[in-house]
Amino acid sequence: MDNQPAAARKSLFEILSLWRHGKNTRQAADECRSCAVDPRSVLANLREQFDDKTLIEQGMLSDAGDGNGRLAPSLSRPDGPLIFFRPTEEQPPSAILTSRGTLVGEHAVFAAMQDGVTRQRAEKTGVIVAAGRIIETVSLRRLGLPATHGFGLHQLARAELKRLDREFGEGLPDLSVEHDDGEGVDDDGVISLQHDSDSAENEVAEAPGLESRIVSQPALALMGFSLRSGGEEVPGWVIRAAEHLTTARRDFDIDFPGVWVWRPAPEFFEKLHRAIADRDRGDVQMLLQDNLHAMVDIEELLADRRTPPPPVDYVTARQRLLNQRAKGPLMAAVDPLEMAAVRQDLERAIERELVGPMIAWGLQQSNPLVGSAALHLSTVAGMLHRLGPDLNGQLLGAQEQSVSPQHSTPNAIPFDQYVTLIDRFSRLLVGINRWFQ
Repeated sequence: MDNQPAAARKSLFEILSLWRHGKNTRQAADECRSCAVDPRSVLANLREQFDDKTLIEQGMLSDAGDGNGRLAPSLSRPDGPLIFFRPTEEQPPSAILTSRGTLVGEHAVFAAMQDGVTRQRAEKTGVIVAAGRIIETVSLRRLGLPATHGFGLHQLARAELKRLDREFGEGLPDLSVEHDDGEGVDDDGVISLQHDSDSAENEVAEAPGLESRIVSQPALALMGFSLRSGGEEVPGWVIRAAEHLTTARRDFDIDFPGVWVWRPAPEFFEKLHRAIADRDRGDVQMLLQDNLHAMVDIEELLADRRTPPPPVDYVTARQRLLNQRAKGPLMAAVDPLEMAAVRQDLERAIERELVGPMIAWGLQQSNPLVGSAALHLSTVAGMLHRLGPDLNGQLLGAQEQSVSPQHSTPNAIPFDQYVTLIDRFSRLLVGINRWFQ
């Protein structure tokens, strides 16, 4: 086959021919699929057509460390939605969007610019909306809006930041729109367009307000609220992205005139919450379309933020991480965005309450040998506190794996390494104590 990677993406697209979520089963829209109910059968089908090297390169195969490849975790989350980006309806997928971003390669905001449906809609709406959760991306796209995954923008390197500035660089266009009526919000929380045809082309034709104008270069709108809950609070990933882009403005002199945060007025959220509670798809669609112009600059967003909440203490952060691991020892039932936030809270608490004070104490010692030993002690202590909750979750995962052997626990931590760190910590502590005796 001439283009193995593209062919592998197309094969996966065809294998996952149904969109399933909760108790509902329906034929997928042309771009949406769900993760496999039986990952082993999907992987076996793929392996009949492609070698492991191709599947690993495309992020579809992961190595558990035992020599037996398994379907990637991002493709194995039960009923997790996937979006396939394609330049045209006739071409194979160019990227696969999962709950963790694109399966391989570039960030999802760049991958969306290569998707025919997204570009066609963005030329008429003037924006591409970046959502933080894949379920919100699916909902927005089913409502006819051009949407993609935005999580991870805070990790873009300088070259990617310059590309972001180029591809979304014309500022905010005039977004006057019209809308039509619709009905139905699904039981699973996915807001969907309901019409006779499942083709993406027809979804574009029926999307409200798309006839308003043609925009050659769309703006990127970071969704600064929760569509699923109708919540007004700015998501953490948007704050991190705004901080990163603001720093790039100052340090690299990159303006980002085409990157904004979508923040409607307070009354919008009252109406959105009511429309979602009433399961009124028409009102949801109308509200979103009517408020697409409600953008704020990334620096304005940061300036208007209220006093941040107090930091999460170590005990609370550790317990939250343990609770997350208990939800899904094999990481299948864990929201990756929520897990990332919980891990960040724990990391900050470890540095603030444990490692930081040990470093400060070590630097105050007059004897350089004692100070050096204290710095090593702080490093080992930090590693132990970071690995502890994961090791606990890994032990729970081993119990579940005995029931579901097709799954694997990613990033396994050898127990003997953990014991070695404890021994190292004890030796350093004993050595420091002897010096003061």
